[in-house]
Amino acid sequence: MPLGRIDFANAPSYEAIPAGVYEGQTDTWEAKPSSKGDSTNIEARFRFDYTDENGNIQNRSITKWWNLKKEALWRLRADLINMGVDPSEFNEQTDIEALLNQVFGAIPTPVQLTIDKAPYTPPTGGESQLRNNVIAVKLVS
Repeated sequence: MPLGRIDFANAPSYEAIPAGVYEGQTDTWEAKPSSKGDSTNIEARFRFDYTDENGNIQNRSITKWWNLKKEALWRLRADLINMGVDPSEFNEQTDIEALLNQVFGAIPTPVQLTIDKAPYTPPTGGESQLRNNVIAVKLVS
């Protein structure tokens, strides 16, 4: 299917937003191989509304990554507990897919996202740019 020509002249930019705490909701999750191929990462997406300096409301999406290496599981456990998973669910036989589906299920879970804004240089080099990262997430009760 040909796409033809597209006018990017007045397309909105997608700048990093100010660091802060934002009300949002869970969206989706997906398991992906790590960049080194030695483990699995969970890519979790969250949605939230951001009101810019002109009063325009933008529906934003942000991604948080969790690595499933043993030494990194503490962060996934802490975040899932903060999003309402019972701490007793974590043991030698934890069904992580079931827990992720519980939080990222058909009905979005309301969450509070703490987002920072920090410089980032792409691994392939190039100019440093500002980007947002989720540094904490918790259930809105």
